[in-house]
Amino acid sequence: MANSLNSMNSVAEILEALPAEETQHMLRVGRLVDLFTRKLQSYSLVKERFDERNNFGSAAFYHDIGKAWIPLGILTKPDRLTEQEMHVIRKHPVFAQRLFDQIRLGLISGIPGHLIQLAADSAMYHHEWWN
Repeated sequence: MANSLNSMNSVAEILEALPAEETQHMLRVGRLVDLFTRKLQSYSLVKERFDERNNFGSAAFYHDIGKAWIPLGILTKPDRLTEQEMHVIRKHPVFAQRLFDQIRLGLISGIPGHLIQLAADSAMYHHEWWN
């Protein structure tokens, strides 16, 4: 799949390359983040800190866009993944970082400018573990 993705010029084309289950998951995560953000904003303690509130859910939608570079055989495998396959899956934030680098260079279009950094952070850091 990676070879065909290299010729794509828009995020819409990349999203179409993903299985429906993946894009549905991305939509659900975006909606949940939007819901959580709205709830947090309802507390006066944090109201002022969410100027970009309306962008959080939209940006969170892109959190798994790097999975477009994962071979479909791995992404849709119904059985348990091997250690090697898990290693490939775990690379999707790195693939997303490369995608967002291309977006910033203007080589790929489709994400509004005000969302690019927030979406990139969502895609690159959503598996970070904080102690």
